[in-house]
Amino acid sequence: MTYFVGIDIAKHKHDCFIMNHQGEVIRDSFSFTNDRSGFTSFLELLSKLEPAQAIRIGLEATGHYGMNLKVFLEDHDFLFMEFNPMLVRRFSQATTLRRTKTDQVDAKQIAVHLSSVEYKPYPNKSYHIKNLKSLTRSRDALIKHRSLQLVTLTNILDRMFPEFKPFFKHSLTSATCLYLLDHYATPSKMARMNHESYTKMSGMLRRTFSYARFMELRRLAKETVGLEDPILAFQLQLTLRAYHFAQSQVDELEQRIEAEYAQVHTHIHSIKGIGLQSAACIFAEAAPFQRFD
Repeated sequence: MTYFVGIDIAKHKHDCFIMNHQGEVIRDSFSFTNDRSGFTSFLELLSKLEPAQAIRIGLEATGHYGMNLKVFLEDHDFLFMEFNPMLVRRFSQATTLRRTKTDQVDAKQIAVHLSSVEYKPYPNKSYHIKNLKSLTRSRDALIKHRSLQLVTLTNILDRMFPEFKPFFKHSLTSATCLYLLDHYATPSKMARMNHESYTKMSGMLRRTFSYARFMELRRLAKETVGLEDPILAFQLQLTLRAYHFAQSQVDELEQRIEAEYAQVHTHIHSIKGIGLQSAACIFAEAAPFQRFD
């Protein structure tokens, strides 16, 4: 005998339905809360099923709402299979005339669908894979936030010193560019730069920025058509701080991602054109690859 356990995932509670391979109802639809007490009661119910029989658990992929339950199941050596909600919905429409949607009925449909497909449970995801997914998604959000700061920075410079960004080929992320904005934020300050300023900058950056280009930038600062307003200068400073803080967080996250990625066994990063950060993201989102034919 095989038990088919269908679980409809929700934010605060989960609905469950249990049937056997003959379609007999072992436990009609019931709910358990999304907390330790609810998980324990669900585990006690599973333990009352005949131990010699197989237990197949199916649930819909619903983002982070089911994450704690999945970890709980893995910790207690239960395998489970996740379904795309769209596939379950299509199966339901093909097998029933019902037009109403309730969580309890959905749990039954998941169990029925589970009994009709080849059972391909997810291999237990390691601690490192879960961490990778969390870290890479945080990195993605921070990169978007960092990009927003660059857009804001561009808008301010377009008003205050419109010649600045074209001078750096429309990129604000070079070390030289950021150094100048951090130390000489306004056109008037850049116009007053001298040979000593150039020597100090060259020593700190340790990269090529010719004296001729330095003088050209100073000339542009003197002749700019931009509006040097104290409010714009203040906004520029705030935006630069936000950008640097976001960049420092990205750097920290990338170090942690590299450390976690080193703990998993994969060679995605050896594919030409795929860097380590991209490889970590692909692995975190797609693994385990046994799900795919």
